[in-house]
Amino acid sequence: MARNLEPGKAENVESWSYGERRSWTLALFFGLMLSFMSRTVGPVTMVALSKEFGWDKDVQGSILSAYFWGAGMSHFLGGWMGDIYGGDNVLFWTNASWIMITLSTPFVIRSSHFVSTSTMYLFLRFLMGLFQGAFPGAMASLLGKKLETAHKSSTNGIINSGACIGSVLIGVAGSLLLDNVDWGSAFYCIGIAGITWLIIWKVTLLRNSDLKHSNDVQELPSNSNKVFSVPWLSVLSHCPLCIRNAFIWEAIFVIPSVVKHVYLFELDIQLCDIFLEKFNSASRRNKDSKRFPTTRY
Repeated sequence: MARNLEPGKAENVESWSYGERRSWTLALFFGLMLSFMSRTVGPVTMVALSKEFGWDKDVQGSILSAYFWGAGMSHFLGGWMGDIYGGDNVLFWTNASWIMITLSTPFVIRSSHFVSTSTMYLFLRFLMGLFQGAFPGAMASLLGKKLETAHKSSTNGIINSGACIGSVLIGVAGSLLLDNVDWGSAFYCIGIAGITWLIIWKVTLLRNSDLKHSNDVQELPSNSNKVFSVPWLSVLSHCPLCIRNAFIWEAIFVIPSVVKHVYLFELDIQLCDIFLEKFNSASRRNKDSKRFPTTRY
C-alpha cells in the first residue's frame, strides 16, 4: 500500500531533544512492561480462577483466546488513530482503559449476577485486548514522527525490552501473591501500579506535549512528490515473524495449565523458593564435605 503526499507538502516533524527522548523512552518502557504484566496475569492466575469458579479447559481456552480477538481488531486502528489524533493521545486513553479494566476485574467477576463469571471474564479479556492492541501502532506513529533516524533502533529496543521484563516479573510476583494472598491481589497490584505510572506520565510529559499531528504540513519545493510504500506481502509471509506470532503467546498462555495438569505442580508454589531450596541444598552439601568444588576450564 502506498501513501501519497500532495506535491509541495510534507509532514511537519519536530524531533525530540535528548531530554525528551530519554523521558519518553522511560515512560513507554514502563507502559509496555505494565501492559505485558496485565495481559500475562490472566494465564498466571487461570489455575486459581478455574479452581474457584469451576471452569473446565474449554472455558479457560475461550477466556484466554478472547484477548487476541480484541487485540487483533485494534492493531491497525491504533496506528491509524495515532496518525490522526496523535500517538500520545491514543496511548493515554487506551492505557487508561485497560488499567481500569485490570483494576476492576476481581470485583466485577466476583459480583457478577446477570451473566456467568466465565462470560464476564471473557468480555473483560476481550476489552483488555482491544485497548492494549492499540499500543504498538500508536507507539510506532509517535516514535516515527518524533525520533531521528539515528535513534530509532536503540529507542525501540529499549522500549520493547519492557515486554520481556514485564512477563518475567508477573510470573515471579504472581506466584508470590497467589501463595500469600489470592489471585485478585495480582490484578490490584498491576492496576495500582498502572494508575501511578499514568498520573506521573500525564503530569510530567503529556501536559507539555506539543506533538504535531499528521495533518499538520509544511511547504516543500513544488516539484517534490514522495511516495511511501509498504511491502505487506513480504512482511506477512516472513517465516520468523509468522512463527514468533504463532507460538510465543501459545506457550506463555498454556504453560500454567500444562504445569498444573501434566506435572501436577501448583502455580501458587513460590518460584523463588524452588531456587532457594536448590541453593540451600548445594550449600549444605558443600558444608558437609568441608570443601567447595572448583571448575577447571
